[in-house]
Amino acid sequence: MTLDRVFLAYMALCGAIIAVIFVIAPPSRDFIPAYFWVLIPMAAFEGLAFFRNRGSSTSGAVITVWTRLIGFAIAIALILVIPYLAGQPVVQLI
Repeated sequence: MTLDRVFLAYMALCGAIIAVIFVIAPPSRDFIPAYFWVLIPMAAFEGLAFFRNRGSSTSGAVITVWTRLIGFAIAIALILVIPYLAGQPVVQLI
């Protein structure tokens, strides 16, 4: 399994966890904007991937830009859809 696919699965999991947190504890939305809730796990994954390969930028050692964008979109979509399906107001992204 490539690092890109692992990243996409990780972002889907993070998006679902964040959405469940928003459903269980709605005031948690007010601490920081919703997109920062996604950027923090993204940065953590990037840092771990970088240090795992000791800073090399060989093929397969870094995540492509398109994969980052798709992962971000998946996580944000889950953050918007799951609370909506749970009957709560739409999450404000900004």
